[in-house]
Amino acid sequence: MTRHSWSIPSRPSELRTERVCRNCGLVRVTRHDGGQAAIPWTEFYEPSGLLVEVASGRTPACELVEAGVA
Repeated sequence: MTRHSWSIPSRPSELRTERVCRNCGLVRVTRHDGGQAAIPWTEFYEPSGLLVEVASGRTPACELVEAGVA
């Protein structure tokens, strides 16, 4: 199993931070809604944009994508 290698964070808005795994293309989105007292939460999206369902807040496994294979 390979570990995720996250890109430098991008901030498309004040309330959202995105990172992309360089190995598998998984997108990690951290939301910062609700001010200082609120706890940020994390969502994961496939490269196609589909939300990845995760159990108990765990990060989905990183699966290497071979060059030229979708």
